[in-house]
Amino acid sequence: MYYWRVTKYNPLYRSEKDVYLKDEWTSFSDVDGINLTMDEYLLTENAYVNAVFYFMSDMGITTLEISDLEKYDLEEIGQSGQILYPNEMISLFNSIHERDIISIKNIGHVCRLVLREALWCKLKYQHSFFVHFGFDYYMYIGCSLKCDKAIEKIIKSGLFVEPCESPYS
Repeated sequence: MYYWRVTKYNPLYRSEKDVYLKDEWTSFSDVDGINLTMDEYLLTENAYVNAVFYFMSDMGITTLEISDLEKYDLEEIGQSGQILYPNEMISLFNSIHERDIISIKNIGHVCRLVLREALWCKLKYQHSFFVHFGFDYYMYIGCSLKCDKAIEKIIKSGLFVEPCESPYS
């Protein structure tokens, strides 16, 4: 297997002990319209979602299985009482269960729900692919293939890809 950490954090700003030293936003809850606008946030969120799609494309897979599902209260999520979830995301949130097989049509919604801290789960395809989301906007991917095309596209999108095993395995 090949393992990567995909983040918005430039590795140049990491200490020798892998601590990120630069002060940056780390959560959907940081969207305040001043220091971080929704448009700025969405640029990064879209890059993360696309990163998952790039790897899935390189792997030739179109579904992922949900595991270790945790759901949170949607009413408590969002800045200043605003719920920023389209109806299809809310519907998916309400219907999703452990071990569900999610089609590529809904993978982006699941990723967004995780990144927006409405739920947490691991995504996997058999024993050949996984996506794990960590705290502070860290994402871990494991693949049975090297996926050079996906990595190239992710780097072009402005994210950073570093060899790293998932702490959630």
